Amino acid sequence: MPQSEQLRELSSRTRSQRAIERIVGALLFGYIAAVAIQLVTRAISYDSQVPFDEALLMIVANQNLYLTSMYSGLVANSLLVVLAAGLYSIFAINQVHLARVGACLLLGAAIVSLMSSGAGLAVAALIQEFTGEQLRPGSALSSTLAVESIREAFGRIGFTLSALGVIALGALIAWSGTLPRWLGWLGIAAGISMFFIWVETATTIHRLGGAGYLLWLAIMGEWLVVRGTRHHAECV
Repeated sequence: MPQSEQLRELSSRTRSQRAIERIVGALLFGYIAAVAIQLVTRAISYDSQVPFDEALLMIVANQNLYLTSMYSGLVANSLLVVLAAGLYSIFAINQVHLARVGACLLLGAAIVSLMSSGAGLAVAALIQEFTGEQLRPGSALSSTLAVESIREAFGRIGFTLSALGVIALGALIAWSGTLPRWLGWLGIAAGISMFFIWVETATTIHRLGGAGYLLWLAIMGEWLVVRGTRHHAECV
C-alpha cells in the first residue's frame, strides 16, 4: 500500500476514534445528569432510616418524585450499558484485558441496577392501596417489604460492581497514561470508598465514594470531549 494511502487510512481511523471519544464523553455527562436526578428525587421521596410503613407512606405522598427516581435509574443504567462498550473501545487500544474487565464489570453493574429500578417500580405499584395516614388492613405489607429488600440488595450489588469497574479502569489509566495518571488514582480511591456501602456505620464514606465516582466520570467526560486520549494525541 502506498504511503499516502496508509496516511489517509491512519487519519481516517484517528478521526473515527476521536469521534467515539467525544460521543462517550457526552454520554458520560448524560449518565451523570440521570444519576443526579435519581439521587435527588429518591432522597426527597424515600427515607430508609425510618420504619418501613412510614417509608411507604412517604412514597405515597411523593409518588411522582419516587417514580421519577426509578425512571431516572432506568435511563442512567441504560446509558451505562452503552458506556461500557464505548469505554472498552477507547481503552482496549492500550490494555485490552483490563479494559475488558472494567467494561464487563460496568455492564454487570448496569444490568443489576436496572433490576433494582424495576423492583422499585414494583414497590410503587404494590403500594397503590396505601392511602391516608394509616396502612389499610389487609395490605400486602410483607410482600412489599420483600420486593423493597430485593431492590436494596440489587442496588448495593450494582454499586459494588460499579466500584470494581472504576478500580479496573482507574488502574488501566494509572498504568498506561491514556488519560492523566492522577485521574486513574482518583478512580481507584473513589472505587475503594464505594465498598463502604456494605458498612452500616460508614454511610458518609460510601457517599463520598459515590460523589468521587461522579466527579471521576465528569473529569473523564470533559477530557474525552475537549482533549482526547494520549493515543489520539500521539496519532495527531
